[in-house]
Amino acid sequence: MGLPLSRPNGTGSVKFSVYPSKYQSRLFQMRSLLQGQRYNERCYPSIPYKPYPASSAHQISDDGLVLRFRAIPEKLVGCDLPSETYWWVDAQFLPYNDSQMIVTSTAYIPRANFPWLPVNDIPAGRILLYTITLSPIGCENFVRTTTRSYPKVQPHPRGDLVGYIQSGDAHILNLDNETVYSQPKDLMTGPYRFMAIAPNGIHLAMICRGQGFYYLKVAQMDVFFRKVQQVSCHKLCPGFVACRTFTDHVECRWSPDSQYLGVSSSLGRMFVVNASSSFSDVTVVCRDLIEDEISNAGCFAFDPRFDHQVVAVGGRCSYQVHIVDVETQSVLFCIPGESEEDPVDCVEYTSSGSLLAVAFHDLVIRIYSTTDGSEIHTVDMKDSCRDLAARLPSLQFPAVQRLSFSLSGTLLTTSMCDGFVSVWNIPTNFSLRYFCKLKILTMLPVRCIKKLNLPTTVKNFLLS
Repeated sequence: MGLPLSRPNGTGSVKFSVYPSKYQSRLFQMRSLLQGQRYNERCYPSIPYKPYPASSAHQISDDGLVLRFRAIPEKLVGCDLPSETYWWVDAQFLPYNDSQMIVTSTAYIPRANFPWLPVNDIPAGRILLYTITLSPIGCENFVRTTTRSYPKVQPHPRGDLVGYIQSGDAHILNLDNETVYSQPKDLMTGPYRFMAIAPNGIHLAMICRGQGFYYLKVAQMDVFFRKVQQVSCHKLCPGFVACRTFTDHVECRWSPDSQYLGVSSSLGRMFVVNASSSFSDVTVVCRDLIEDEISNAGCFAFDPRFDHQVVAVGGRCSYQVHIVDVETQSVLFCIPGESEEDPVDCVEYTSSGSLLAVAFHDLVIRIYSTTDGSEIHTVDMKDSCRDLAARLPSLQFPAVQRLSFSLSGTLLTTSMCDGFVSVWNIPTNFSLRYFCKLKILTMLPVRCIKKLNLPTTVKNFLLS
């Protein structure tokens, strides 16, 4: 028995047909998630913003390090790790919550031209919820979560749900470790390898692998993840195919307006496609718009100041970041690296789009102003990651796998291939206007900002 989901009404919001069924509990959860949410609007948490307290127990070191901890607690590591161990780590702040982050990781033994082997006796892909304001930090273990295939987490914009791929199936969990939605793998197109949740909270993008090809699916979130559209990535971007050794990685990201998708592969291909018009509008960024390959699958980000037009892409051969406009098919400007021996590992914008962080392979993160492209801050991680720094000359994979800014932009989290997560302090000169914005967000549920009797420009600023 299914749960019918009616078509959008004239306002573009989601309405439900309700009837008694065994899915009643899921229905209530889904109604609270999607009721009244419009396709062209962002989804926001139903709780106030939680800032990182200024009186935290963690002291900031001279190089800006706030804290550094293992992606998986020591007590869950049941063996001594080989020296060649490579950790796949993904740590991200929860939306509008600078005090908690979701982390997942798996330890591998890399093998040339063969699938990587997960290290035995270490839980593979376990999801953990860390509270970083405590000393020692708090950790909640999602015991039934596991995956052996390059785990990634996708926080839902509501802040209380997490998307996750497990055994090739797509799941969304709540923070009580309960599966709210599930989508099993498709026998025709193969298991899911990555999923992304749109800023509107309604749509999902999933990449699956089957018969040597990758397929992009866009679905609307209901009990059965009703499929909206599906296409082969190779048709949109010739050459976007799977590696026979299963050592490649793929990612996709939604644009801020929930209309476009950026899709990338560790083999160097990257394209942007309009997901709201049957994939009719495609821009092949690498290697058409820029004559370079993307450095790795996670090395691009949409500029949140624009609907979908501007994307930052880290180049593999040029050792620089390209800022491109996919609407005008042009390169706006480039941010060069300090050395041609240090490729770009990953990039990330702050939520306001005022800063762009670029992690280079030499364990240096450079923070740039998006106003004029000037470098305003540098984070040198070599002293805190000395064992990893010693491995850099022979390390052929990204050292920094993910960057995640807190909402305020004052904290930056790095997911490292040595199995650690680091939180860094980023000096920021708050204007009085921005400080008042953060203060207001702590006083009422973020979702209620839209209902305040304020000018539209003020509400847009508070939610930007």
